[in-house]
Amino acid sequence: MIEVIRFTNLTPKLFDEVSYSRGRPVVIADALDGLPDWSLNFISESLGDRRFPVRIYGPDFRTKRKADWRRYCASAHYSAREYVQLLRNRSAHDRSMYMAQVRFAHTPLSAAISRPIEALQEHCDLEPSAETSLWLGPSGHTEPLHYDVGHGTLMQLHGAKRVILFPPTEAANLYPFPQGGPIPPHFSRIDTDRPDFSTFPRYREALTRRVELILNHGEVLFIPSKWWHEVTALGGDYVCSVNRFWKSKVAS
Repeated sequence: MIEVIRFTNLTPKLFDEVSYSRGRPVVIADALDGLPDWSLNFISESLGDRRFPVRIYGPDFRTKRKADWRRYCASAHYSAREYVQLLRNRSAHDRSMYMAQVRFAHTPLSAAISRPIEALQEHCDLEPSAETSLWLGPSGHTEPLHYDVGHGTLMQLHGAKRVILFPPTEAANLYPFPQGGPIPPHFSRIDTDRPDFSTFPRYREALTRRVELILNHGEVLFIPSKWWHEVTALGGDYVCSVNRFWKSKVAS
């Protein structure tokens, strides 16, 4: 069960007690109050003709077994206006195209999210380790089970996402891809929707510690370092999130 803290009640001490010191994810509600909905019009007008990388996973991404993967995805560059049009005509849905982990500093979008991020930083006593990144893509897409080496916050700005989480202690039971292969070892070989227990029997043990939640519009999810997570965009249209990574605190 993931605890939910209202932003108005959030202090560095409470955040540390509930989440950081325990190494536990937490949902922060109301942290994005006052922000406009990040509609396709808002994003297109804010980013205009600036070009960004777009991941192209392909139409069989959700059905192809991970054992058959030879690369994670292809990539191409599109302007924000072009990509928004691909979302509108559903070409992005058909080809599973995702504007993922896109840096957007020095744009109107960056200015729009800067104040909530600064407030979150202050209320959680965190120090950023990387630029803010944008995740804009079609509903139905799943970012496969993986972990990040830094603490992250996922801020939901349009639509909702299902997030499946496993603690770092379950790494061996999640069967990471081997070192030196075409898929990085911070990705799991498990297909969570159709697990193959005959090939990955220890996954049954990991399931006893699986946590699942729905991250709704306006909520923020703090994911501690090395927590495994799989994120699925819900609904029938598109979703938009912003991610920020944070430095680990040095023990005194």
